[in-house]
Amino acid sequence: MEPKADKLKHSLSQYITTGLFAGIISAIINLGYFFIYETYTDYSEPLITGYRIALGSLIPAIFAGIIYFIVERFVKQNAFRIYSLIIILGTLISLVGPYAVSLSAAIDNPGALYILTFPMHIIVGAVILLMMKARKH
Repeated sequence: MEPKADKLKHSLSQYITTGLFAGIISAIINLGYFFIYETYTDYSEPLITGYRIALGSLIPAIFAGIIYFIVERFVKQNAFRIYSLIIILGTLISLVGPYAVSLSAAIDNPGALYILTFPMHIIVGAVILLMMKARKH
């Protein structure tokens, strides 16, 4: 019989791994989008780099895995629905950052920056939800 602490640790590692996979997938999609956008629009912003895009995709996804683990442990009914609301709200709140930066006087083309970053945030949130839903089944 497996001790309870090992079972919880094993479960948590599975959630973190699913989050990591979601982060890797969203990072690949976002990097592809970034390079295509940069190529076809000739827009380049020194604040947006491949490294930052990769980290900005991986870190939230790993935390999302931990959050899902916590929600499933404390919520017995509709855990995925509550988790989905948390992720959707988090994604919407994350859009404030690019919007605030795009309003800065240091940015020469705020519309282009927002069009570049807005879909990236949506992609991360969507991939997290899809991966966690797939994990659930």
